[in-house]
Amino acid sequence: MGKLPATIPLPEVITEPDGYLGLEWYAHKWLMFVVSFNGKGALSCSGIFGPERSYGTRYMDDGIPAGILRDIAKVLQ
Repeated sequence: MGKLPATIPLPEVITEPDGYLGLEWYAHKWLMFVVSFNGKGALSCSGIFGPERSYGTRYMDDGIPAGILRDIAKVLQ
């Protein structure tokens, strides 16, 4: 992954069941976001933000996609 902005706390590094690595930002069970990556530019993302859910695959081009940074910020609010 590209470099995280200094304003974002470091996530917990987790091992996914499929063997990929994940980065998790967790406030509580209704406020969390996880990014899993396979080393080839595909980022699988999922988040819970109260009643809102976010999931999908995003791709890195020049850095961390803005949508991922927005979802991380939701957990840190």
